[in-house]
Amino acid sequence: MSSVPEVGATVAIEVACALPERQLVVPLAVPVGTTALAAVALAGIAAAFPEVAIDPARIGVHGRLLGTRGLAPAARYPVRAGDRVEVYRPLLADPKAARRRRAGIGQPASMSDSGTGTASGTVPGIASGDVAGTASEPGVSSAGAPAFGTAAPEGK
Repeated sequence: MSSVPEVGATVAIEVACALPERQLVVPLAVPVGTTALAAVALAGIAAAFPEVAIDPARIGVHGRLLGTRGLAPAARYPVRAGDRVEVYRPLLADPKAARRRRAGIGQPASMSDSGTGTASGTVPGIASGDVAGTASEPGVSSAGAPAFGTAAPEGK
């Protein structure tokens, strides 16, 4: 079997682009050797989504960004039968920053505002007014719970 494609041979692919409110998947039969960037142009994505800038650096195939991980850039990547060429849009928010915001990381530390039910400056497990190390038995709070962070009694 020859590895040289027939003259006039085509491959079936899909070109996809999506916004939060709508998406478009265009099935195409393109000539063998068509690049991913040319397939996006043939699918009419720029006309269907004028608000999306077609950036060759933001085109991928099956979720893998072209031009990375050993893949050729979109202008040189020849599509293969069954490829799904995807046009990616810029992110509206940095995912790392969004995660930090949801987790509360990087915000001022205030125990009274954290919803734990303890006032700032108190330690959970030690009753108000108890001070570790001043209870009748060293290492135990007056509430009977072990006091954390106390030193062993001297002489023992």
